[in-house]
Amino acid sequence: MFVAFILFILLEQCACPYITPFDILSTTYRDFENVYNQGNAKEIAQRFFTKDAKFISFDKNTYEGQEQIEKAYQGAIDAGSKNFQLTPSTIHVAGPYLIATGHYKSTIAAGNFQEIWKQEKGEWLLFIVIIN
Repeated sequence: MFVAFILFILLEQCACPYITPFDILSTTYRDFENVYNQGNAKEIAQRFFTKDAKFISFDKNTYEGQEQIEKAYQGAIDAGSKNFQLTPSTIHVAGPYLIATGHYKSTIAAGNFQEIWKQEKGEWLLFIVIIN
């Protein structure tokens, strides 16, 4: 009992922050929104996606690799998509991956997303994205 009390006191004194999956991705989501709203599809593809990423769009097409993903995002931007916002609702750790679901909206579209994030060289990158 005494040992448990001491452990409790030590843990209460600890300034050890607990980092959640939301903490890990929240800044990345805001950065993604900013780059999107600046109209930079190339930076979206190269900065946020793995080289072998897949993007399955609401148009029923699958875009594979950064070059195709850039073209898909450029198409949306050229169509007038602005004020892009991502609102994650769940983010779970699954081994070396983060699995996220949520809602997106812009001036021309809104829907849901499902994502698998993969860590490469210390950075969390999108590996698979499905939107509807």
